Amino acid sequence: MNTGLVEYVERTVKLESSRAPDRPVYLVGESIGACIALAGAARNRDTDLVLILVNPGIGTFSAGTSFHKS
Repeated sequence: MNTGLVEYVERTVKLESSRAPDRPVYLVGESIGACIALAGAARNRDTDLVLILVNPGIGTFSAGTSFHKS
């Protein structure tokens, strides 16, 4: 996975959390975006996050995803 994207998400999470520390930060991702959101969340364990992950392609793109149908 592109660590540059995960680092970008991590910086954005920290920025949004500092702007409104009393509110959760929402991360929404679909497919590979869901994987990036999950990786960003894993790197920000002390931040109040809400994750909305749609069709994450964790592991392989065969089981449990619609990737092979597209």
